[in-house]
Amino acid sequence: FLYAAGRAERARELIDRAIQFPDRAGLTSSDPLQAEGRHAALRLAVRRLEQEAAAEHRATQGLFTRTSEWLGSWLPDSGVWEDRATLRAALIDDRRARATFLVYMEGGLGIEPWSLALMSEDVGYGVFVTEVERARSTDAKAAADLPSLAGLDAYYDALTASAAFSHGDWSTVDELAASAFAGLPADEVLLRAQLAAIVAESAWRSGQSDEALQWFATSLELDPGAVRRLGIAVPAKISAAGSDDLSSYVGTMLGRSPRLRHATNGYDVVVSGIGRAISICLRDRFGTQLSCSSAPSLDVEVDDWELAGHHVQTWTERTFAFSTGASSFDLDSLDGSTLTRGDDAGRIDDILDGL
Repeated sequence: FLYAAGRAERARELIDRAIQFPDRAGLTSSDPLQAEGRHAALRLAVRRLEQEAAAEHRATQGLFTRTSEWLGSWLPDSGVWEDRATLRAALIDDRRARATFLVYMEGGLGIEPWSLALMSEDVGYGVFVTEVERARSTDAKAAADLPSLAGLDAYYDALTASAAFSHGDWSTVDELAASAFAGLPADEVLLRAQLAAIVAESAWRSGQSDEALQWFATSLELDPGAVRRLGIAVPAKISAAGSDDLSSYVGTMLGRSPRLRHATNGYDVVVSGIGRAISICLRDRFGTQLSCSSAPSLDVEVDDWELAGHHVQTWTERTFAFSTGASSFDLDSLDGSTLTRGDDAGRIDDILDGL
């Protein structure tokens, strides 16, 4: 849940702790490889999220820091190799691999479909697609006796389309992603948000800007964090209303953000305010506000450059991370209860902070 909420640092802490002090009570097997494989898969996902967050942070830094951090990001991470080796070792067992890719089947690594959809690079594209098709075939045969399994094709199409996106296979994305989105249950919010972002990216690349912006809006409404998890940049043009240094710095940093790409026919990102009070708003081409934020005051005095970075980081976190008040779908919260994002905007943050 911390991963879905965009809390990469806290999620990493908990996963590292789980690996150091294994507790398999919540899994369906006493096999240590099951727990190790699941934890490795989650840590790989969190590593990717950390990379996206680091790229967002670099956009707010000066030239020297930005360049040195960018060069450092290209250094190989031995932890990625280790976690991938652990994950692949866990999937060598045929029964465990089959159960992992069968939708909501016990006995596998217990990875939700929305998270599994992002694992193709870690598992290996060929292996991933092969396992998805094997799972699809298994469920198709079982559907003869269990009609409830007949509607699972949308899940497998979603997994295949997600792998195709990671692999740059846009023809497969165009063939499967939109129909998978339509076929998934409404409560598969995170997976549908990811698919919407993938469809949007493909449409934008093919010059269908109007359709792309509609799909991006759908993705941001369902789960703003999907864009960040996928490493996608939303097309937008940036305008800073103020003429002072602070507004200019904010506009410059936004222009470098990995969450935005310059496009005159995209969304509008509007920077406005008086003095050191700045608001940043994302609007569609009709003026509908998709997100808007003003950073809280800092306890210490900082210069305009640092304050601009504070504003941009705050806006990015609130626009492209899990939202607690923008939609009405239900979520299973960490304390075991069910809540609606519009019911209590602070509850999810309180739960996360209490972990």
